[in-house]
Amino acid sequence: MPNETDTHNYAKKKRWKERNPNTAQWLKTTLSGLIGTTLGIILTFGTRTCQSSVSSDQTDKEITVMLLRSMSNNINEFEINDSILQKEDSIMQEAYAIGFDGIDDADSTFVMDFLDALTNFNFRYFNATAEQIFFSGSDFWKGLQDRGFSDAMGGYFTMERTLRNAVTELNEEKIDIALDIATYDYKSEYGNKVAYGKALLKRHDIRKFMLKHNLVTNMSTVQTNMLKQYKDNIMRMIGYTEKDLEIESKVEDFHVGDTI
Repeated sequence: MPNETDTHNYAKKKRWKERNPNTAQWLKTTLSGLIGTTLGIILTFGTRTCQSSVSSDQTDKEITVMLLRSMSNNINEFEINDSILQKEDSIMQEAYAIGFDGIDDADSTFVMDFLDALTNFNFRYFNATAEQIFFSGSDFWKGLQDRGFSDAMGGYFTMERTLRNAVTELNEEKIDIALDIATYDYKSEYGNKVAYGKALLKRHDIRKFMLKHNLVTNMSTVQTNMLKQYKDNIMRMIGYTEKDLEIESKVEDFHVGDTI
């Protein structure tokens, strides 16, 4: 039961409210608003913090998928390019092995195959998306540096850039050779293209290019396989498998084409 003091205080508050009805209502409204605003701030801040955490995790996951898919696309391009280089190189090295003494007796069909290999334009699309993603400064990558992740990625990008530059340089030289052949009036000097092809086989700059083609082809085969190994190691470091990547890719493709 309320004691005498409680009864006195209650009566005092009641008389004050009766004498100051507007002030009492203002305090009630203000306090209610203050409490509501405070709760709103707490709830909003807590919700945004939670959403930020989820958003950050989602962003890291999307970045991971983008990086791995970009790496996979480049490796696929390198594999296609390597297959073409090997076919061309087998012809070039057979032609080189004939030697100066045997060139004049070379089969005409083989000489034409050599000219085709020499002038074939092999353009592949390589992009630097993965490298740009990695060096964008994501906190996700920074957290993996202690596990050798940074060294693995650095090794991958160094090798990819080296191979890409070598292939690009080889193609640029081949373009120059092809343009010389295409614009040369070989008929007036050699009579036909086969005789012109045999003459090319004796030229020092062409034979030098054939040796360079062999070096770049061997480099391509070895480094393409090493890029695949780098990528497999990187995927193990971040806990991804090829199956995971396929699932993420399918989900992404679904959302891109999905309509609601």
